[in-house]
Amino acid sequence: MLTVDAPLPRQPVDLRQLARYQVGVTTHAVSSLESRGSGTADVRAAGYFRGQRLGLAHATTVVMSGQPDLVVTDVQPEPRASIAVRADFDPGAVAILLDYSGSMSFGWGGSAKEKAKKEVVIDLLRNLLPKLPPSTRLTVRLMHKNTDLTTANSEKLYPVDADGRAVGLAELFDKLEKIKPDGATPLLPSMRSAIGDMPADYEGVKTLIVLTDGADTTKQLQVFGPKLERVREPRDMTPEQKQQIGDLVRKDVETFANKEVSKGASVHMVIFGSDQAEEELAVKMFQPVEEFEPRIRGRVYRAKDEGDLQRELLAALRPKVQLLKNETPVSRTQKVNIPPNGMPTNRTGDFQADGTLWWRGPVAADQYDLAYHTTRQGISLDAGDAMCVEMNRRPDGGVDFRRELYFKSVDRGRAAGRMTESDDWLLTAPEYGFRQQGDFYLVATAALEGKNVLSPGVNGLLRQEKPRFLWWELLRPNGQTDERLPRTVYVRNAPGLPAPSWRVVADHGRLKAGLTDREFKLRAWPMTKDPLPLGGKEKLSRGDMEKGGVRSVSGATLRVKLEDVAFVPDTPVDPDRLPPGLAGKPLRCLVVRVDDPTGRLLRARVSWQADVKVAEHQYFYEKADLARLRPKVIRYTAVFGPVTDDFVASRGETEIELLSVADALADDRNKPLVVDLRRPAEAPAPLDVLPPFRERD
Repeated sequence: MLTVDAPLPRQPVDLRQLARYQVGVTTHAVSSLESRGSGTADVRAAGYFRGQRLGLAHATTVVMSGQPDLVVTDVQPEPRASIAVRADFDPGAVAILLDYSGSMSFGWGGSAKEKAKKEVVIDLLRNLLPKLPPSTRLTVRLMHKNTDLTTANSEKLYPVDADGRAVGLAELFDKLEKIKPDGATPLLPSMRSAIGDMPADYEGVKTLIVLTDGADTTKQLQVFGPKLERVREPRDMTPEQKQQIGDLVRKDVETFANKEVSKGASVHMVIFGSDQAEEELAVKMFQPVEEFEPRIRGRVYRAKDEGDLQRELLAALRPKVQLLKNETPVSRTQKVNIPPNGMPTNRTGDFQADGTLWWRGPVAADQYDLAYHTTRQGISLDAGDAMCVEMNRRPDGGVDFRRELYFKSVDRGRAAGRMTESDDWLLTAPEYGFRQQGDFYLVATAALEGKNVLSPGVNGLLRQEKPRFLWWELLRPNGQTDERLPRTVYVRNAPGLPAPSWRVVADHGRLKAGLTDREFKLRAWPMTKDPLPLGGKEKLSRGDMEKGGVRSVSGATLRVKLEDVAFVPDTPVDPDRLPPGLAGKPLRCLVVRVDDPTGRLLRARVSWQADVKVAEHQYFYEKADLARLRPKVIRYTAVFGPVTDDFVASRGETEIELLSVADALADDRNKPLVVDLRRPAEAPAPLDVLPPFRERD
């Protein structure tokens, strides 16, 4: 129904020339005429005088816009999560074995004209070793002088040489520069010697890092006969010969996995700069190091280039934390970028170095155990989580795990000056600015991090806290109540960022002065309980929803129907507000329309809404009421979907309740947190994903 109000003068009026009489015509559309986008309706207005119809009539077209004033979108996150771990303590005892066989004199591609692989390794060690914590028990051994296949020579170079003389890092690098690579690659005997270099009485974490460009050669005489005078390259072997030599070395590696032989050390094999045949044979030989018992499980890694080698060596020199499900590394059951020997930890200063943390995953939302040496810590990861965890070493050698407040402890600079906290929550605005793309848009990313149970202890669970109910409010520029609200404010959750985050976009239309001189306040009401419902839960059958059900709830009219509707379109500055494939087309959804004569701020909740991809809440304000802080809501619409007939049928009876947001905001027990967004600068690109959240292989 559409009604027309036109207060007319007492003389006869020509409705075709209403402007001449200074008469205002106001149209009112109730929900049955609601338009999801922009639409038109033909209206025929007639004039009356003292109860007499004058015969004056005029047909015109009224344009109706379905654009709401506030759009709150809850998107179901992907059922996966990611994790990053930080630790500033040393990696324990680390023994490095360097392959100085003859091939290390050549470049990555095998050419003598390229930078020698020996020089690549020296440059990396010169950059990384001085940055290790001073308490690291570091040893370095060099495998060389194996000019025939009968020897297995290696030499300890650091922190004391073969003569027991103390050696510093500068002298170590000088020695490595002067020594010329030569000979064969007796890796396994040299690995045993390197294991013996670590302190015998050390009970902490032990790691053996092997940097090699080739496969082990100790079994070549056994396979090719005692008359073999030089190393046979894998590319020159038959498949049968590669199989035989690979099996022989692999069997010895399996023996080496015995804790009495490996001394409880995790073996980190880094293979680089070799051709495909050599690389494949080396991987086959040493794959068993990834099958050691969980506490000393190792890793075999193939570095593709110098940058890859640097990242892998850096990871090998960090403490590593395993993510286990039923004592099994998640990499055994899920396709994730978490090595079986554990996630390398981040260190303070990494963020400032390159803007990136080592994020690992994504893993299925579930409960897991974090394992470091002898310590276990339960962790619960929910869909969309990206949790940063800090490890601190205890005096007894164990560690404590603590969930970090990301924008307070890790990325301190991004939200500087835009941070506020209560006893329970930390609110930050790590990014905000304006963009002009047709209209002027204020774009902000806000993070809300729970402060309770940051350190649950080994008997508790690390968990990313989120409020049960959350309401956002963007105050007008400069906090003035006599300025108009933006044309439309869009609020949505933004899963996958380094803390529970939301995106707020305010469309200010086509302004002359822009937004640079304005100031905003962003307020958040996090609540651990839902707002109180109006009345009870309304129950509707599938038939009710197909034909359209109408209920009266505490003075408000509730209309529920399954319809083909389109969600509110994405804005140009936030094109990923809706999941892929859901924007811009009608979809089968459950639509809840609420008409409340008192204009209360309400929220509909459906019993199965957590199972659909999008729950969208649209609020339409009384235009004459925009000077108020919270305008009167003349219409509220909620859209849940998309759904299928089978989905609806499987849910049986659907329960719907209306929550009183207005009462919750007025409750003194629900205190808002406020951050100031002063003088936004122009943002050159959409603020889509925070740079720290990027996964690495």
